[in-house]
Amino acid sequence: EKADLVVAMVDATEIRSGLEAVQQVLDSGALDTQNVLLVLNKLDLTTDGAGSNQELPNISFRGMYEVSCVTQQGVEEFLLALKSQVLQRTMNQNDGTEGAMITRTRHRQHVEAASEALERFLLLSTQGTMVVDMAAEELRLATSELGRIT
Repeated sequence: EKADLVVAMVDATEIRSGLEAVQQVLDSGALDTQNVLLVLNKLDLTTDGAGSNQELPNISFRGMYEVSCVTQQGVEEFLLALKSQVLQRTMNQNDGTEGAMITRTRHRQHVEAASEALERFLLLSTQGTMVVDMAAEELRLATSELGRIT
């Protein structure tokens, strides 16, 4: 079964090698490009401040976002897009299909824990470079909680 949504984060200073790794996963058939949000991170370390100006392979993703966790450039735009994608997959759909509804208590607890971790990430991500590790840990915790839903 393929993932409904995947966030592929690539170092903007090494786009080519990062996208080659993403392409290998795509070629394996494990992902559909229309379910992948591409995030070019470390935008603050690129020479021109725009990672996508480099020549990119011809891969069509659901969305591409350029962010810098240090300067916060693009972070809010990406988080809004991620939230929108998740809501589209969990609410009632316009195409006649029913959205996901969490009925098991255990699943709900994991989703709530993931949501709380994301809220802590949002708070920490605005506090500068000294707390980047703590913010990253909150993202890891959120993904771990979501991974526990089976």
